[in-house]
Amino acid sequence: NTNHYTYLTFNENFDARRFSEISDDFYSRYMADFGDQFGQSSRFLIEPLTDIHLYSTTNNDQPRGNIYYVISFAVIGTFVLIIACVNYINLATARSFRKIREVAIRKLLGAEKKRLTIQFLAESLLLSSIAVAIGLSLVEALIAFTPLESFLGKEISLTQWGIGALVVGSVLLAALIGLISGIYPALYISGTKPVATLKQSESSANSIVRQLLVLTQFTVSVSVISCALLMYMQMQYVNTQPLGFEKENKIVLDVRGAEQIESLPIFTNEIRTDPDVLETSTVFLGIPGGRTSNRFFSTLDENGEPENYSFFNMHVDFDFLDLMEIELVAGRGFDRNISGDVANSVLINEKMVQRLGWDQPLGKVINPGDRDRVVVGVVKDFHFQRLQNEIEPLVIFPDDQSESGLFPVERTQLRQLIISLSGTADTESLDYIRDRWQEFDPLRPFEYEFLENSLNELYTSSQQQMVLIGAFSLASILISCLGLYGLTAFTMEQRTKEIGIRKTLGASTVQIILMLFRNILKLILYGSVIAAFISFLAMTEWLQGFYYHTEINLFVFFLSSAIALAIAFVTVALQSRKTAQANPIEALRYE
Repeated sequence: NTNHYTYLTFNENFDARRFSEISDDFYSRYMADFGDQFGQSSRFLIEPLTDIHLYSTTNNDQPRGNIYYVISFAVIGTFVLIIACVNYINLATARSFRKIREVAIRKLLGAEKKRLTIQFLAESLLLSSIAVAIGLSLVEALIAFTPLESFLGKEISLTQWGIGALVVGSVLLAALIGLISGIYPALYISGTKPVATLKQSESSANSIVRQLLVLTQFTVSVSVISCALLMYMQMQYVNTQPLGFEKENKIVLDVRGAEQIESLPIFTNEIRTDPDVLETSTVFLGIPGGRTSNRFFSTLDENGEPENYSFFNMHVDFDFLDLMEIELVAGRGFDRNISGDVANSVLINEKMVQRLGWDQPLGKVINPGDRDRVVVGVVKDFHFQRLQNEIEPLVIFPDDQSESGLFPVERTQLRQLIISLSGTADTESLDYIRDRWQEFDPLRPFEYEFLENSLNELYTSSQQQMVLIGAFSLASILISCLGLYGLTAFTMEQRTKEIGIRKTLGASTVQIILMLFRNILKLILYGSVIAAFISFLAMTEWLQGFYYHTEINLFVFFLSSAIALAIAFVTVALQSRKTAQANPIEALRYE
């Protein structure tokens, strides 16, 4: 039975590699004889306690986080910073033409390249420091005035590692971002020759660099949008996937203690007097999406030889199948009117029939270690685990408190009561159940959970990830368009005379806007192709975490590109519309 947690404290100098020797010796002395009966063996693995939350690979150690989510958010946050840095580099190099005369004159008067470089880097560092301060203030405001903590289900504090760590981290972040975004503009502007500078012509190399940066921006933006849309489609698929049972209007109560478990029939009979209580069912290790148990059993093959298997199991009462609306595909369910049904019968699912290769499963005998049990029915496969897992072979035992069963100790510790309510049930019905509960078990609080909510919580982290990535995608697009807005303004300034001449020759406002957007269009199309490959690989990996998942729809990549194109076009149109509509005489008199 591997349903329990075991924590070990080692000497500080203990070599973890020796644990395999200790555990192998333990197994050979105390467990090997039993395992040999089933042709099975066990190995014990240890995990550092501090690694369990993010790095554990065990099935039942819940709740825990996921290191891949942490990494994905860090990567996306880095992408947003990259887009912002690209913006600054683009705008700084474009703005450098307004400083042409200043730089040229200062160089002619003897200013050194080093001093000019330091000046422009200092400007970048100053802006980065201001941005970090504003960013920290915005985060504090989000924590204080929005339901961010309740959405994430965690307390958040900028000072959770101390004021000192916050100050040092902020300074380092400001310095890093300032240097990354400022180094190229500083070197470019300070390295320009005075004569070339006074000519006010942009080098082709600088133009290529800026186009590559814009390409990077939109590649990242389209990638993030694609990932957000694909994650939304997967979560919609999960939410609409048939589970094989009815999850709505059902509450679950944990019943603890041998005395309470023995008195459960009295409690259930009382609450059934409420017209909104349709049915009740008592289960042990049988709540879909909850904790599952795994055991060995033996059966006979076609030649009458014993074969040993491992299986998941549930222990449910006679009303479970009807309450959960689980379909029987063969045979019958458990019947309280049949003598010995509790002790001698089992149900199995279709997956178990497939695994064992039985053509006629009814009447087959399995032995889980206590006695022979007869298969009396086959249930249609249902998702008793979350959709990340494949449906596994399952054996369902009849559960009755008068029967000692397989787990005599655990069976006196915990049962779970499922109460099916009518669709019109209100707080009065819950209050009635609460009152009866306080009479039934006055030492424990009335704590219940809706089954539908508990199943939805299995995918909370994925849903949160989807929402946050959506927010990141909006942020990345917004930042990209801010940069594009500035670059368009620069382009308009550089091409004012050209626009005036085109207007004089009969060009319309729309034609001029399309002319200005043509280069951006090429960059977004190239970026979309690159983004499609990146997001396809990323989402293929992410979807591997779901055994049941939707296929990647290639239309998503076209939609993401269309969204980026539309936003970019609106940005360019808004910036260039005023100049494109201006009187061409004013444009030709620009200087």
